[in-house]
Amino acid sequence: MKKIILLTLILAISVLSGITIIQANENPEELNITLNITGINVERGAGALIYYDKTSYKNGKSPANGWGYEVSVNKDGYIVEVSSNVSGLIDGFILSGHGDNKTALMKLAVGDKVIVDLSTKKATITRTFKESMFAKAKINYDKAVLIYEESENLCIDYDKEEVERVFEEITTSYELISKLSSKETLTDDDRNLLIENVGLIAKDYEKLIYLTSPTSNIDLRAVWHRPRSCAIDENTLDGVKTFLKRVKECGFNVIFLETYWNGYFTGVSEIVDTHPRVRNLNMGEYGNDYLKAFITEAAYLGIDVHAWCHTFNAGSTSYLSNNIKEEWLLETYTGVKLHPNEYSGAYYLDPSNDEVISYMANIYIEMMENYDFKGLQLDYIRYWDNDFNQTPYRDSGYGELSENKFLRETGLSGDVKEIVKTVSGREKWNAWRCENITKAVEKLSSAVKSVNKDLIVSAAVVSNPNQAKSTYMQDLQKWAKNGYIDLFCPMIYTGSVDQVERFTLELVSLVNEMSFVSSGIAPLYYGYSNETNHAQMVCGTINSIGTSYFASHNIFTSKGELTEAESSIINGVYRNNAVNPLTINIQEVLDVYYNSLESILNRAKDKENISDITTLQSIIDSAKQILPSSPKEYNDIITQLGVLKVYSSIIEDENIKNEFIKLLDEMSHYLNVKINRYLTDNKLWNPATEQRPNLNDLLKPNDYPVDTPTTPPASPSEDGCTKGLLNVIGCLVMTLCILITFRKIKKY
Repeated sequence: MKKIILLTLILAISVLSGITIIQANENPEELNITLNITGINVERGAGALIYYDKTSYKNGKSPANGWGYEVSVNKDGYIVEVSSNVSGLIDGFILSGHGDNKTALMKLAVGDKVIVDLSTKKATITRTFKESMFAKAKINYDKAVLIYEESENLCIDYDKEEVERVFEEITTSYELISKLSSKETLTDDDRNLLIENVGLIAKDYEKLIYLTSPTSNIDLRAVWHRPRSCAIDENTLDGVKTFLKRVKECGFNVIFLETYWNGYFTGVSEIVDTHPRVRNLNMGEYGNDYLKAFITEAAYLGIDVHAWCHTFNAGSTSYLSNNIKEEWLLETYTGVKLHPNEYSGAYYLDPSNDEVISYMANIYIEMMENYDFKGLQLDYIRYWDNDFNQTPYRDSGYGELSENKFLRETGLSGDVKEIVKTVSGREKWNAWRCENITKAVEKLSSAVKSVNKDLIVSAAVVSNPNQAKSTYMQDLQKWAKNGYIDLFCPMIYTGSVDQVERFTLELVSLVNEMSFVSSGIAPLYYGYSNETNHAQMVCGTINSIGTSYFASHNIFTSKGELTEAESSIINGVYRNNAVNPLTINIQEVLDVYYNSLESILNRAKDKENISDITTLQSIIDSAKQILPSSPKEYNDIITQLGVLKVYSSIIEDENIKNEFIKLLDEMSHYLNVKINRYLTDNKLWNPATEQRPNLNDLLKPNDYPVDTPTTPPASPSEDGCTKGLLNVIGCLVMTLCILITFRKIKKY
């Protein structure tokens, strides 16, 4: 289950602890800089440095967006937190910078001293070896104490013995540092000892964060992967196996494998060429088929593979497939086909071109038929971005075919590039392009589902729904309302944990239980710390069905030993096994939920916070008796969960009761989404034109298509002896049952 703790408690710890951990190798050099404060308790603009105190905090946090950098300072003037969005102490303040001031703040560290003169609007930051090192040690020690003391109340599963051991190490190091602090002068040995133990406290404090973080037994743990992009060599079958083993050890259960990209295919196709990156690899028993090897070996480990497809991104100057026709390519407003970006440019296919849509649909159908994917992800399912405030306009969608089609379908006439200069013309242009993308999503989703209705259709989308629609022509709400998408992965690529939470919850609300949502994050890709990485993964686990991580090459950066990123994930939010909530075996998911509910009740009983669990247990038992064979049965289970929620008032401990209620809400949300997906996938409901039918008026359970549970295939090493042994055991059991039955018949 999702071991939910109160977000306010997480934030309270964050206030004292900070997102960034003091690293052992931090440079202890001295520092003395002065920055000009450009505003006090006002909105932060471009290039600004703003001072915020408690009068401006928003839920205890900085009110600024996540595109700058900030430091939080305590009442003694020491920096206690550095990140994109920091928490503010009531008796402290925050400095929030953007542009050059962001760069300046990124040079600061926890333990630096900050003196602010609001009359002159000056902030002076100093760092001296002895003072800063002692300050760092105390700040991290105090944070560790807080986490240790609160761990008993967090309602999470963790290794208590390991937490005790780590905290004892921290205490021992801090006692040694305290003795050193009493010395007026430090010898070279003292300095080295101080550096070593300050680093040990920081490292162990970091471990405490991971060991006591929320975790979940039902969690989508996905990672985006480009073939041969990591330090682990995938040029051979052994290399692919090694990579997948590391992915499994890290706790991921889904891989979004880059399958259609640059206009090429990762596998073997009769429609499109194989990507040059994987074309001539020797995959042993799989021949030259990297894709077949990858999917099959992943299945042996219980990892689902989804085809990650760059739908309308046709390639670049480095890669442009011969399968792409010149007339399919869009032009920018300035008339060029190579759209500028940070990767030297990209070509885009025309979403209004019916031939393009048919081409993509045929590719997707072929790959779903020929390879054992569990789903397909639509990425680059959009137009290039736009900026009509720029001169010349930054915009795309132009070309003879698309412009003529726009004029014909809107009834307008004239030069399209002149039409978009007016507000009304631009609105029609955007609405037309937005509808093109929506139609493409509908057709491509239907194409995938035509192969197998249980295939998961996901979409990697812009994180802000308003920006997605106005800039990239993605109408996320309409896609969800019409039932086209099973899973949304908003790409919330920022250093701010708050923004990950906000955009995730906004999209969860927007799709209104028509789809699942998984927080897409990329902190390491953009240079943020392992601590920020961990905090964002926790945020995804708490607020959605799990995290989609971009990308594998930022985690698996070593051929041999585990990386720091891997260790933080393994020891932290993925330290337990988790069921993938996207599995078609709903009973498997429900069983984990039921076990988690019972675990909470037993914890309450052990702490004597509930007099009798019989009533609640009997309701759970009643829910267990309902076979989840149709939407009606899903809804019957939801009804039982509602009864449980009413009776949860008998749990006296508020933390435990809140955890119990939140798990019930999560379980109900899961079932409601499954109801809506079931009805649309089985064509029992067209949400675009109809109200959801009364579940009691639908077919009988036996008339529904049956979800057949799937299990990972046995690996080659298990196919022989293990399978034979199981057959022998099965035969013996059957024989024994027949003999017992015969004896009973004979007796009577």
